[in-house]
Amino acid sequence: MAGPSGLGRHLIHEAHDELDWAESELKRVQEQLAEEDREHARRLSGMGARSGAEREALMHDVSADRRARAEELGLCQLYFLQSRAAQRFSRLTRVYEIACTSRTATDTRARLAEFLFRAGDDVVPGAAAALDRLAAALTRYFNGGLTDATDQSIRDAWIELEGIFAKLGRRG
Repeated sequence: MAGPSGLGRHLIHEAHDELDWAESELKRVQEQLAEEDREHARRLSGMGARSGAEREALMHDVSADRRARAEELGLCQLYFLQSRAAQRFSRLTRVYEIACTSRTATDTRARLAEFLFRAGDDVVPGAAAALDRLAAALTRYFNGGLTDATDQSIRDAWIELEGIFAKLGRRG
C-alpha cells in the first residue's frame, strides 16, 4: 500500500498499522467473549429456583469455561501484542518528534541518545554508529528527503537499534 504522495509504506506508518491491527484483533476477541458472556448469563438466569449449591457449581463451570475460552482465543497474547505495538509506536513517534524539532543531525543525535538510552545502559557494540545513522537519516527526512530511500535508511538504523534494545532487555 502506498503512503502519502505515492510513497511506499514508511516505518512510522507501518508501526501505526501494527497498532491498529492489534487493537482490531483484541476488539474482535473481546466482542466474541462478550457474546459468550451474554449466553452464559442467559443460562444462569434460566436456573430459576435451583439450590444455591447447584447455582454455585454452574457459576464455577461458567467461569472456568470463560477462562479456557479466553485462553483459546489468545486474549492475553493479544493484550501483550497491543502493548508491544503501542510501546513501539510511542517510541517511534517520539523519535520522529525529536528529529522534527531539532535543527541539526548533531542536535538530533544528542536528543535521541538522551531519550533512547539510560545512564546505566551497558555499552553495546554498534549502538553509537546506529544512532549516528538514525540521526543523519531523520535529519535528511525532515529537510526535504521524504523519500523511500531515506525511509529505508531510517528503517535500517531503527531495526539495528531495536536489536540493541533487545540486548539491553527492553521490549516494545
